[in-house]
Parts: sequence; C-alpha cells; structure tokens
Amino acid sequence: MCELSSIRIVMSDVAFLRFRKLVENYINIYKNKYLDEFKDELLFELNLMNEITFYNHMVSDKQVQFGWDGIVWYYPADYVKAITESLKQLKKEGYGYNYIEFSEFSKSCKRKSAKPTRKDKVTELIVPMFDYH
Repeated sequence: MCELSSIRIVMSDVAFLRFRKLVENYINIYKNKYLDEFKDELLFELNLMNEITFYNHMVSDKQVQFGWDGIVWYYPADYVKAITESLKQLKKEGYGYNYIEFSEFSKSCKRKSAKPTRKDKVTELIVPMFDYH
C-alpha cells in the first residue's frame, strides 16, 4: 500500500535557484518513462514559484517554502530520488535547507536539514509549515 504524503522544503532564494537546476539536470540525465510521468508535477511547482508566484511562497526575507500535498512519496521512486539526490548535492555544494515529510495515513514525520552557509546569505532557516484549511 502506498501512502500519501505532504512534503515541505525551506531554503534560501539563492539555494532554490540552484536546487531547481539540479532537479532539472537529474531528470534529463535519468530519463525514463516512469520519471517522465511525474516530471511535470515536480517541475510545475518549481517553475511556478520562479516564474509566476515566487514571492507568494516567500516565508521570510530571502527564504522560500515549497512542496507537494497528497503525493505518493516512497523510495526508491525516481521522482522522489530527483528531489532527495538534488538535496544531497545542494548540501555538498554548501547550501542549507529544512525538509519535512508528513505521512497522512500513519501521521509519521521525517525531518532532514543542512545548515545554511555564507552561500545562502541567511544565518538561519525557518522550519517548514503546513497550511491546513
């Protein structure tokens, strides 16, 4: 059985631009039919923020929050690996982030983070928030 999850990621606006590029590169390198099915959903959120409503997602000065609700988020799905591998690379490159994965059925919560550095141009990243209506 696959569980639906809500994902939230917070990072600096500088890190976000790099992250988006890393996800696009991952998708282009590891092209396959299954990844192509989810490519639009992954990139929609990332492109939407950058091109249309970027500032609506700003949670504080120079910090961005984004994510997905009701998504089947399991390992080793290729679309999940596109995000998680890009986060690992972002950390290696010296950028910070806060990540929360909330499982809607089991109510479990997974957190990952990398401390911001001078590259981020922020001293501390806020904790991601879920907006429940």
